[in-house]
Amino acid sequence: MKSTNKMDKQEHEQINSFLASLQIEAKGKLKHEQLREAVEKQFGVKLSYDSIRKKMARMKKNDTFEVELEKNNFTGDWSHGWLKTDTASIFIRNDKGVMSYEEIRDELVSEMKKYAPKYPKIKRVKLGGHLLVVDPADVHFGKLAVKEETGNDYNLAIAEMRFATGIDSLISKAQAFGIDSVVLVVGNDILHVDNPKRTTTAGTPQDTDGMWWEAYNTAKRCYIQAIEKLLTLGDVKLVFCPSNHDFMSGYMLTDAVVSWFSKHPNVSAHASMAHRKYVKFGNNLLGFTHGDGAKVQDLPNLMMTETRGLAFEYGAWLIHHGHHKDKSVKRVGSKQMEKVEEDKLLITEIHTAKNIDPKNSISVEMVRTPSGADRWHDTNGYKNIQAIEVFLFHPVGGQVARLTNYF
Repeated sequence: MKSTNKMDKQEHEQINSFLASLQIEAKGKLKHEQLREAVEKQFGVKLSYDSIRKKMARMKKNDTFEVELEKNNFTGDWSHGWLKTDTASIFIRNDKGVMSYEEIRDELVSEMKKYAPKYPKIKRVKLGGHLLVVDPADVHFGKLAVKEETGNDYNLAIAEMRFATGIDSLISKAQAFGIDSVVLVVGNDILHVDNPKRTTTAGTPQDTDGMWWEAYNTAKRCYIQAIEKLLTLGDVKLVFCPSNHDFMSGYMLTDAVVSWFSKHPNVSAHASMAHRKYVKFGNNLLGFTHGDGAKVQDLPNLMMTETRGLAFEYGAWLIHHGHHKDKSVKRVGSKQMEKVEEDKLLITEIHTAKNIDPKNSISVEMVRTPSGADRWHDTNGYKNIQAIEVFLFHPVGGQVARLTNYF
């Protein structure tokens, strides 16, 4: 058992902080003996009754007001109140109020931007005019699948490996086309859960690997490394798609990544909470959405309505979310949608007989995911071809290629 006279100042401060948190949590009701036992269990230090008494007296002198506010339920968003205790009766007005999540987030992001790394501006030579759209869809960092149960393994380490190797492989394949600019699609269930209770935003329990903060940090690291690699090809625009598994934490992750590159002159972002985003590139109009909202058949009309006034020859939607369903590439003709390609379990079926002019249509394509089926998807028979995909667009010729890295 450690003696109190051998403790340094830092150790005393740690114990003082520990005691304060205990008393606040218990609303000041813990007795001295209970506090002594808690300190002994936590720190291996047996304080004397007199030491505890002195610490608590000093604590009351320093922060009695805060403790009394906590004890008397002055929490949440309040504007005024009357604090009555055995020793005081005080009317309090709270001019500032409790900060909202948005205010806290804005303050945090503003602070992060001050310390964001500075990058030199990259001067480029035009190579071929192509836009590369990199879309690592529904990665689900933190998702758990066990091969014995689902036929495939998936965990945090596998997700990180697939994200990194997939993008590396696709960069090497795409370079031959001559790329001048890049869109990196972020979000789309990048995180598997939205809280420490291991549930989605709606509260659906999930099988998970690792802690929520490990998944967050891994995803952030993967995004930062990917952006730095993609900058070797061209200027990068981040396009964020809010999603159903991580509606809040996915947005916060995107905020962190955008803040990291806020001082980079070659990185821009379209990272609002709008569920549908549009990017104009030459004669192309590209739409991005997670896929859990508007119906697929409504997306072409939504593109026309929401971008009214923008002229384009080639329209293309990239959607996500339905990675356990058929992969579909549908084109809108004059009256109805025609399916031209679909994944059927582990076979891709191409409808070669379709004769649709891409100049007079809007394609809707569901993007493959590197994430394997977990227990729920496997139990219900939802299998998918696991891959990361990128798409190449020419400013005049529309989509000219889709490159795929399978796992």
